[in-house]
Amino acid sequence: MATNESSASTTNVPGFDAGSNLVVAVAERVGHVRTAAGELGQKAVGKLPGIVLGLVILVVFWLLAKTAKRAIRHLARKMDPSAHDAVELIARCASGALIAVGIVFALDNAEVNVGPLIAGLGLTGFVIGFAVKDAITNTLCGVLLIMYRPFKRGDMVAITGIEGTVKALDLRYTTIAGDGKTYLIPNTTVFNSTITLIKRP
Repeated sequence: MATNESSASTTNVPGFDAGSNLVVAVAERVGHVRTAAGELGQKAVGKLPGIVLGLVILVVFWLLAKTAKRAIRHLARKMDPSAHDAVELIARCASGALIAVGIVFALDNAEVNVGPLIAGLGLTGFVIGFAVKDAITNTLCGVLLIMYRPFKRGDMVAITGIEGTVKALDLRYTTIAGDGKTYLIPNTTVFNSTITLIKRP
């Protein structure tokens, strides 16, 4: 009879049931975490070859981009110096295109769905383009100036009241040196202004 009373008093200790339930819940949670970690590890191992191959593809396309840029620039040395700006534009575009293609192929081999990414980039590009429309306008005007070549390096010109020798023409600015100063004129201003060709070398 004394034994039964002792057992009853043991099982009815306050907080004993709550503590045991907590231990069970923690054990179950740890088990779930271990299972999820194991599944994640298996997925990572399964995708590892694709990720490695994607990195290799990205490196290959990056090297191709640098090689293409160097090759185009090397060819430019044998051409008319007045065409150097246009060749430089082509080199940069070719390099950028190769890198972009490499990124898409690398993500595809890493089993990343590039469809939504490309669609998102299109929307993002529209927003960014609207925000930097002045820079884009400058770039487009630079492309048109390079294509139509109203002047070339070494020409003495007058643009918006600035007179000097054309030193460089890139995608953003036309560089003119005169009176001991160097002027960087935005291509938009050059494209929309009257250009006076004073002298050619």
